[in-house]
Amino acid sequence: MLERGIIPGPVDFLQLLGACSRNLRKLRAAGDTRGGSAQAMELLQLMEQPGVEKPDFKHYSAAINVCGKAGDWTSAVHIFEQMQLQGVHANISCWTALLDALGRAKKVDQMLATYREMLASGQEPDTVAFGTLLAHAGAAGESGIAEDIRREMQRLKIAPNTWTYCALTNCYAVTGEPEKAEAVLAEMRQSTMTKPSAIAYNRYVPSTCSCLRLLWDCLGGDVCFDCRTAWQWILQPTAKW
Repeated sequence: MLERGIIPGPVDFLQLLGACSRNLRKLRAAGDTRGGSAQAMELLQLMEQPGVEKPDFKHYSAAINVCGKAGDWTSAVHIFEQMQLQGVHANISCWTALLDALGRAKKVDQMLATYREMLASGQEPDTVAFGTLLAHAGAAGESGIAEDIRREMQRLKIAPNTWTYCALTNCYAVTGEPEKAEAVLAEMRQSTMTKPSAIAYNRYVPSTCSCLRLLWDCLGGDVCFDCRTAWQWILQPTAKW
């Protein structure tokens, strides 16, 4: 487009940033070793050229997302810092993208420090931000941190949704605490806002030996199992009974 004298608009750049993540495997297969994060940063630099509309929070958020999915947390932090230097206000989507990038890289301590920085900036967290924190703390097996995050949600009166419940259940599956996982499912069943899904039960199965009880609960609650996920745990010969 630029070679033909066509200047891309903000929407064009946003679509190109999204393509950096979607087409990453194809580009690598074709010999492009830059990675999605390098391409995202190049696009942001192009938007700084004269005659091109400057990037806003949506472009920075998309670029940080690309870096996170590419496992390049240092570039994600760099882009976030550049956004702040340019005077662009970081909204909740930008902060959440950065939290996700750090969490994907297993930088749990830095993720929590960034969360505290977000609070200090005056940005209030939402369910998506808390779901991101819980998911990565849970995947790292940090049940104590996950429980602290859950208490923080309660303090701020942010109601949990299916995603946050599933993240907490997965955490207890990772740490081998079936009683706590079962307590989360029981809370979901009593909730007026959300009910256990097949995903929630699938997170629970590997941590427990109560396979028959699980099956009874699921069928009684009209939960449809995905045969590729939860059923395999119940039917496999090595399941714990």
